Amino acid sequence: MQVKYTQSDGSKILKFKYEFNIYKILNLFNFLIPKKFVLSILERNFTDFGLELTNACNANCSFCAYRFMQRGVKITSFEDFKKIVNNYNIIGGGDLNFTPVVGDPLVDKNIIKKIQYSRSKKNIKNIWLYTNGIYFDRFDINSFLNSGINRISISTFFGNEEKYFKYYGVKKYKEVVSNIKNLSKTNNNLGKKVKIYIHLRVELPKEKWIKNKDYLEIEKLVGKENISWLEDYENWSGMISQKDIPDGCKMTKLTTKQDKIKSPCFEMYRRMQILSNGDVGVCSCKDIDAEINIGNINENDLKSIWKGEKIKKYRDDWKMGIIPKVCEDCDRYNSIDKYISNNAFSVLIKHTKRFTRKLLN
Repeated sequence: MQVKYTQSDGSKILKFKYEFNIYKILNLFNFLIPKKFVLSILERNFTDFGLELTNACNANCSFCAYRFMQRGVKITSFEDFKKIVNNYNIIGGGDLNFTPVVGDPLVDKNIIKKIQYSRSKKNIKNIWLYTNGIYFDRFDINSFLNSGINRISISTFFGNEEKYFKYYGVKKYKEVVSNIKNLSKTNNNLGKKVKIYIHLRVELPKEKWIKNKDYLEIEKLVGKENISWLEDYENWSGMISQKDIPDGCKMTKLTTKQDKIKSPCFEMYRRMQILSNGDVGVCSCKDIDAEINIGNINENDLKSIWKGEKIKKYRDDWKMGIIPKVCEDCDRYNSIDKYISNNAFSVLIKHTKRFTRKLLN
């Protein structure tokens, strides 16, 4: 039997072949680049950078550990913000992520002003954030989309007010849907100036919500290719369990402590995360109470903190089997060895670009 492909099928096949070839080429580069060389780069310079505008949140999601956070809520002052961004810009900058460990960046009333300031620095590239979208109606959307932001990712649920409350902890379903529609329509009128992604936290199977009228309208506005949903949920270092996540979904598998101590977690080498009180951490996803503290921006500059004794001790302790408590039951662990094997080329490119920008300052 001969299989006939439509033009659409043919385009998908060509796209798959192209992406597969790129994947093979990247794997070859990753294999050829000396691992010790990449490790030395990571030890001297952070690769990714995040700045927590605030750790306060306007929701209380069942699948998030926000409700267990012990550190006080705070919004990064504009003076501290400028100092951090200036320092990042001077050393070559790069992408800037305003997503907090927990919290929502839209709680910061000065977020547009901060985005605009960041965009005014020549070495700041892509600026993006992750939000639940609840507070978009507090801002002028045209101003927000024209502020210099490049990407907005929105975590939300489609269904009804009751189920939204069950998973997001606030009765804001209608407001959120309205906010996403308004944001998307305005962005489309601006020629899709900003990339908008919808990350659903919904019940499975998808037949429960795939025909929901709110979902269908927003799918047309945003594009089906820019919408995804989570099936496997992380445990937030043991604080979240099966009862907390949407029906039909499952928890990710946990790597044992015995397996973890074989190689430090990649987060100890990858990212610098500035917290709202000025403390500096490395984990942007699970360390809600900043157990892993490698310094403070009011005491040292970014480069000095990354090359300091505190982070060296965390890495050395890990190699000896002493790992932070927050990491023991974390299911997001990925070894630095595996991270380098899969990302050597992209790491090298990022640092080369930053070094070049620094030279041209």
